[in-house]
Amino acid sequence: MDRENYYILLELNIDPPEQDPAKIDAAIKRMQANWSRLRNHPTKGIQAKNYIGLIPEIRKVMSDPELREAEARDALKVSREKEGEAFAEIDRHLALHLSKGYISNQEITKLAELHHIEEDDIRARIKLMEEGRLVELDSQLGLRMAKGYITQEEISKLAKAHGMTEKDIKKRVNVPIRKAGSTEKIKGKSLDKSIEKVINDNLKIVGHASLYEFLGLPETASVELLRKTARKKEAEILKIAKKDALVTASGILAGQCSAIFRDQESRASYDISRGRSRLKDLEADIDVAGIDGKIRSQYFDILVKTGQDLGMDEAEAKSFIKNYCKKKNYVIEGQEKRKISPKQFIIIGAALVVLCVAAMGGLYLLMAMQAKAEFEDTTERALQQQDPEKRIVIYRNYVAVNDPSKYTEQVNALIRETMQQMKADKEKAAFASVDKQAKEFLAAEEFGKALDSYKEYLADFPGGSQTGAANAKVKEIENAFETFQFEGLKALDAADTDQRIAAYVEYLANHPHGQHKDEVSKLIWEMGDEYYLFLNRRIELASRQENWAQAIEYCDSYIRIFDNNNAKRLSREKEGFQKRLADQKAFEAVQAKASRRGTDYDAALADYNEFLTLHPRTTAKDKVLEQIRMLQALKYKSRIDNAQAAMRLKLSGNKRFTEQKPGTVLDRKTGLTWTLLSSQDDLQECVSYDYAKAYVQNMSVGGVRGWRLPTEAELEAFYKMDNGYPAAPGLVFWSSSSNPRWADGYMAEQVIVVSVDDGVENFRLDSRKCAAVHAVK
Repeated sequence: MDRENYYILLELNIDPPEQDPAKIDAAIKRMQANWSRLRNHPTKGIQAKNYIGLIPEIRKVMSDPELREAEARDALKVSREKEGEAFAEIDRHLALHLSKGYISNQEITKLAELHHIEEDDIRARIKLMEEGRLVELDSQLGLRMAKGYITQEEISKLAKAHGMTEKDIKKRVNVPIRKAGSTEKIKGKSLDKSIEKVINDNLKIVGHASLYEFLGLPETASVELLRKTARKKEAEILKIAKKDALVTASGILAGQCSAIFRDQESRASYDISRGRSRLKDLEADIDVAGIDGKIRSQYFDILVKTGQDLGMDEAEAKSFIKNYCKKKNYVIEGQEKRKISPKQFIIIGAALVVLCVAAMGGLYLLMAMQAKAEFEDTTERALQQQDPEKRIVIYRNYVAVNDPSKYTEQVNALIRETMQQMKADKEKAAFASVDKQAKEFLAAEEFGKALDSYKEYLADFPGGSQTGAANAKVKEIENAFETFQFEGLKALDAADTDQRIAAYVEYLANHPHGQHKDEVSKLIWEMGDEYYLFLNRRIELASRQENWAQAIEYCDSYIRIFDNNNAKRLSREKEGFQKRLADQKAFEAVQAKASRRGTDYDAALADYNEFLTLHPRTTAKDKVLEQIRMLQALKYKSRIDNAQAAMRLKLSGNKRFTEQKPGTVLDRKTGLTWTLLSSQDDLQECVSYDYAKAYVQNMSVGGVRGWRLPTEAELEAFYKMDNGYPAAPGLVFWSSSSNPRWADGYMAEQVIVVSVDDGVENFRLDSRKCAAVHAVK
């Protein structure tokens, strides 16, 4: 991939990959805002603009499930490669200690100190290496089990090679174990070819190497676990509504897993097929090497290395290759008589004549002629190759199998010459591509992208043959860009203060040493007061909206550019905005805490009162008090609702009283309408006579007004006649009956109060005393 990975660029989770569209969109917006702030940065500006230009492509990739999944896989690969590079030296040291089969705690501690990392990080790397070793072991076991069985000798060799016990090796074997040289006929059965092809084709689509990897299980997992996981995977895939290629392939593989892992026999057939498939790759390589019926010695060594890469040891690889060559009638060079070409035959014939004259001199001449013939043959074959990399392979093979001589020196020189030519061709092609791309950018007036093209080329080919031309292009574009941008400044709308100041600052960021630098700096300086007034209006609006973060950003916009009295004033204002922003965040935190209290209004009120105690000078005090008033009102309403519900329950069997409008009851016996609750229920305290009169005059219940104090008789009928109104014992109620009289040396109004208790007569009470009131209409 020749661009940055979008998961990494957006700083999203990679393992597991973030899939939530809302979170991905939020990440794009966040990074877009960051890049926008960096547009005028002297060193990061160009890169930020390039990232902004990528946003449409980023949205396209990250909104498409298939493209997003591919991006996530690439991100994980990049991340692991970087992690591998970072731990390369540590892994080498661990490999040394693990070569004895274990590593001690003391060795772990010393390695952690040596590399300045935590011991847990060392243990994590050990776990990864152990897992990798087991993967390698399983690969080697798979090759040996491909024949349908494994020998005891093979198990012993693997145990020794991996520093494990034979018992541990046998736990990973799922085919019969037989003794070496046993004549018992054991033939493993592999999968049907058509089924094997279906599995491999769909594994390529989902990007996995085996059914084990597809299920996320090790190759040593039990059949029961494999079968259970396969069924679960199949059920999950069936729930997916959108059926794309990936989902379809996954469904097919899940079905195959259920069939293959139904029992140990079918599972073994799959393992055998996997092992034989890898052996077929080696057989195909042998066929290519022996295309002319002969396996050259250097090819034989390469084939042995391939066999070792598949998991064989050197002896096993050589044995397999020799047996296969014998079956195919291939001659291995160095083990059979070497055939002499007609050309070599003539040379050797000539050499024999000379040998008759001078045996020793002739022998030398023969060897020289053979060496020359082989050299010429090598160069001739190499020159027939159009691909220079293939020529280099032929040259290197020649050097590897021949002793140092003048011919090997010449071949080494040809290698260097070919590599230099490859580098020159690559550099030339790259410059031509960059030059073409840059012209397209310039035609679209995208100077930044054109500059980046040449600068990337210079970074890739430092000191190359086209470096001078590339540097000249960079200088040319920089001058053209500066002129273009400066001319654009002249065409700006004089009334658009924000656009002008941004354009001036951008010019200086892009051209800090430009020929018009002083001119533009002066233009900025002249805009000091104008820009201050412009931003001040925006700051006032942000303040009215209580958008303190925006107000701070406006202050910074001026302070970053100017160093004058206006900047000092805005610095002081910024401190105030920062205080308000901090108070706002603290208020929002306590508001969220109080909100979580639900209907526990006392706890929520305690939260706000504690906040005022801890922040006595908070700028959010009015908001806190407003919340307190609101909670008190809610608490009051909740109490009244509960009291009304309790009273309705008491009246549920009483046919004398009927609730009409909410909060009012009709006394069917007297025809009077009363409030459902008394002042004692409402206020939870008794009141004076004057307060009681004002209370009933101002009250509104169920949308009804015009309430009054009841007479003594009305109260008695309401509470003491048949099926009287329920009330708490001990209460006395003010009536409207009163008369003035002298008491304690001054005139005081005496009011008749009615007791709700049976056997307690009504009496007169000083109006300044305390009683309850029940309004009537």
